[in-house]
Amino acid sequence: DVYKRQASYLVDDPEICAALLTRLRRGNFNCSVVVDKEAFDEKVSRSQRPRLEELKRGGAAVRLASGYFGGSNFRGSMHMKTVVIDSCVAFTGSANLTKKARKNIELVSQVTGPAVHDIVVGVRHAFSSGSDL
Repeated sequence: DVYKRQASYLVDDPEICAALLTRLRRGNFNCSVVVDKEAFDEKVSRSQRPRLEELKRGGAAVRLASGYFGGSNFRGSMHMKTVVIDSCVAFTGSANLTKKARKNIELVSQVTGPAVHDIVVGVRHAFSSGSDL
């Protein structure tokens, strides 16, 4: 069973969403997506809502999360840009999962080994503290 978790400030790339939907429809694939609630509510990306709604209809768990830094009195953004596959490998860096990121100069690193656990903990926290789409 392949499990993929994503946390990204924005997710609106049509090709990435289409690939995830294809895998979800084939079965034997689970996907969780976490995006920033404030950016979603403020419609920072007009194409994000329909893509996330389609992923949710396709079987993905989609959550809206906010950042909490230094306690609950300071609310920030859920600003992670991370993809975790099977809790074994993570890709993390500056890139959001957006069409625009394909044109930007971005840096993404692959992480393996024990460090992936720390990344998984962060993504799970964002997912569990978020609300359903």
